[in-house]
Amino acid sequence: MRKKKKNSKNHARNMGSSQSPQRKKGAQPQPRAAAKPPSSVLPLPFPSSQPLPENSFLRNIEPYKQSFQTALDTCYEGFAVDMSLHDDISEETVQNALLHLEKQGFFRTDVTQPFGLGTKCAKTFVTRCLVGDQGTTYKYLGLRMFSKPWHNNKDDALQAIKTLNHVLTKRTEHHLSELDKKKRARGGSVQGRAGFDIVLINRMEPLPELKKEPSLGQGKCAVSWHADSSLEHYSTIAVYQTLVGDKVSDANDWSVALRVAHHAEGPESSRRGTDIQSTLVADAPTLSVFLPSGSAYYLLDDFNHHHQHAVVSEGEDSDTVRFSCTHRLLRQSHNANFMLERCQNVVKLFHKKGSKIWRSEQLLLTEVESEWIRQFYIQGQAHYDLLWADWSDSMQRLLRYWSQLETRTKQTIDLLQLAAEARCGSDGPPSSKVERKRRDKRKKALEIVDELVSRVGTARMTAIQSLYDPLADLLRERAEMRRLWRKREEEHVFRVLDRSQRPLPVPFEYGIDAKSDGGKFAVSPMPEDLSAMADRLVALGRAFVSGDEKYLPEECLTTTNDAPPMTNEKNAKERRLTTDEHSRPLTWIGWDDLEFGLEMQSPWAGLLIENRKTIETRAYDLPRALVGKRIEILQSNQGSLVSSLDNVVPMTHEPLVTRVGWCIFTNVIRYENEEMFDADQDAHWVTRESDFYPFKEGKKATVYGWVVGEVGSYTNETPSVPLKAIARRYRSLFELQVSESSSKGSCMPLKRKKRRRY
Repeated sequence: MRKKKKNSKNHARNMGSSQSPQRKKGAQPQPRAAAKPPSSVLPLPFPSSQPLPENSFLRNIEPYKQSFQTALDTCYEGFAVDMSLHDDISEETVQNALLHLEKQGFFRTDVTQPFGLGTKCAKTFVTRCLVGDQGTTYKYLGLRMFSKPWHNNKDDALQAIKTLNHVLTKRTEHHLSELDKKKRARGGSVQGRAGFDIVLINRMEPLPELKKEPSLGQGKCAVSWHADSSLEHYSTIAVYQTLVGDKVSDANDWSVALRVAHHAEGPESSRRGTDIQSTLVADAPTLSVFLPSGSAYYLLDDFNHHHQHAVVSEGEDSDTVRFSCTHRLLRQSHNANFMLERCQNVVKLFHKKGSKIWRSEQLLLTEVESEWIRQFYIQGQAHYDLLWADWSDSMQRLLRYWSQLETRTKQTIDLLQLAAEARCGSDGPPSSKVERKRRDKRKKALEIVDELVSRVGTARMTAIQSLYDPLADLLRERAEMRRLWRKREEEHVFRVLDRSQRPLPVPFEYGIDAKSDGGKFAVSPMPEDLSAMADRLVALGRAFVSGDEKYLPEECLTTTNDAPPMTNEKNAKERRLTTDEHSRPLTWIGWDDLEFGLEMQSPWAGLLIENRKTIETRAYDLPRALVGKRIEILQSNQGSLVSSLDNVVPMTHEPLVTRVGWCIFTNVIRYENEEMFDADQDAHWVTRESDFYPFKEGKKATVYGWVVGEVGSYTNETPSVPLKAIARRYRSLFELQVSESSSKGSCMPLKRKKRRRY
């Protein structure tokens, strides 16, 4: 026995929360409207005076029953249990419904991608299905599940699940009212509401290949440690379990494990970063709760925000199968109807033009494709056969919106191309009627783009910064997304599954004019691989700014009447350098092999080298290959908000940049709103008054925070290799080039030394 915690164990009992005296008994607590969400109110501490078992779960058994109860009253307040719901719904009714769904093929093995696109896929040990309101989905570990609707469905099994949902909603109201009474006694209150729109039904067996529970090594995890995602903040999770097998009544084969992890989910979860282990509270015991078949437990209000749970199999030779019906309330964004409404609102604004409009269109297009359409088809023919009748209308509408957004993208690029051609064209008379019409189009396009540029600045360079390059970046992001989805669809894990569970082809058709689509749902005039299109757009931006046709992509040159097409080798080489060499994609192989520097203006470069500025904010992501690698800091003079350097900068005796030191970026934070951004102000030094502040006047933006790890200053050490020049490879990232002794006056790349990743 000991007094301080390492980890612990638990059995089960009834518990709840209470009710405010202002509400009638049983009334549903209402969420507060405007007050700051009290997610910062963390669970109560566990008293250190309570005895705990050594290296074991805390369970509801002697001699630790009092410690177990104390844990429920303090750090696990909000965990409630109903030992039986037999008065409201019989276990036999629920069990028969679940066995019927199993017979009908509802339960399927999922292939998840826990760490995001481009990472390894994994097959689940648990089989699952989703039931709920029309249009609901649930996303977990990179996979979006689509629900079988229970409304207007005459299937008795689905109606039984719907009835169970009503019962658990009523019981949640009761437990929330009890919890509210306890919180109000301390000056707080319940924030959530009772109500569920989906049920995730898990079927799990005590398989020998299950992995050991990692924290204490007791039992095996059928469902590993996690906090539920995609949910409305402060919403309760209600779980009904029923056990099927020969020895259900006299065996404790399954338990629910609980541990305290601050901000594991909820409105402040982004503050914790990706290291969930650092949020675990060592002084709070880890509980293990055995519950009988036909019982229900509840994670009330903000319990899911600050706790993780797992399902542990503890039967050595058991044949007991556990079904769990997990009732949840989703965030609005996970409903297809919400997504369709977003698409409709964006399409209504197609008559408008501008960088903000175009950005919102591109982000929506990528989301529709990656988060909805591809997610549906990757789950195979059996999934399609089970759900298509219920989802055909929504999916076909999403496919049509995808087609409209692709066509809109082509129109936007055409507009920018015509404007660039007009800027590079002559004022001579047109040679034909066709050329006259095209020149009129160019003239109109130039007027439109000039007007768009004037909204954000007076310099032509603004066109690149606000129109051409941002759209090219979004095209590259979608090109990379498609590449990673193709990689996911080809994962080896699908080959071990039945053919009915292998990915279906996504019904996209590229290079087809929507006017001649023959009634198909998803056609695009764009190519599937957008990388070349993005490079072309960058070149068009340079042509627009310079008025020099040498920057125009080759296909544009044949359409201008001002001069014959440039075909000499020198001009072709110049165009290749402009479109390729100085705007590399984030997936470029060169990021792995070469050495790079980051241009930073004074005084920010010095603050970073002094380790006072620990987050560098940018409007673009850091190439993945540069995370954990040494990057030189190239200090330039303070000036405008964007780089003023040429694409190639000689490092002469009076260089335009100074090599002041180096740093290693350890990871990247993605800021989607001003709350997240302002919370890290002390790290990135960008105040609301700064010209660099990205969310001025409620502006929507995505900002990337490059987190600084190790740094070094060249006041204390000397750069190992002198440089001949630096060459822009993407935005403010420059390749470091050294003198090549065997080739007079030329440069060669500085190859990256093999070093360990940080």
